Amino acid sequence: MTPLDTELFNEFKRLDKLLKESRDTERGVSDYIDDMKEVPLYESDSIPDWDLDLDRLWYCRHLRNQLAHDTVSEDYPLCDPENVEFLKSFYARVLRGDDPLARLRKYRIQVRQARARSTPPPQQPPRYGGGYQGTPPRPQAVPPLDPRYLQRQPSNSSEGCLASVIWVTLSALAVPCVAAVIGLLIR
Repeated sequence: MTPLDTELFNEFKRLDKLLKESRDTERGVSDYIDDMKEVPLYESDSIPDWDLDLDRLWYCRHLRNQLAHDTVSEDYPLCDPENVEFLKSFYARVLRGDDPLARLRKYRIQVRQARARSTPPPQQPPRYGGGYQGTPPRPQAVPPLDPRYLQRQPSNSSEGCLASVIWVTLSALAVPCVAAVIGLLIR
């Protein structure tokens, strides 16, 4: 293991210990990664650099596991200096409460507060009976209909006359047609 690999290993152990103690978990970084993976996409997209932090944390855990369980060359480092710097900065962000899951908690609180401000409190229907203060509201009376509208309006005499003419004409035409059909059926 090169000095850079040793530094990554030690930084990972330090971060893992902090997460175990602060989150009261057995697996530290692994539980943190699992918790990040369980967050729905619509929430994780609201946190800046969520995917980047998750990928880098997962990769650093992978490097740590290789250093701990595999045979590593002493001449070539397994990790980059950026990986060590990421672990140091992530450790500092956890201490400040600026890590992804802490940001998520703050985001959820803001969403709840915004919903509480925009949603009016539910109206309770009035209770009649036990515990009601005052008298119940009276039902509104429906005004009676105006008698002028109840009377049939006289029709225009020309309308009645026209309807009679049409009726007589149709009846006169219908009688010969019916007679012709009956005649055809009898034959």
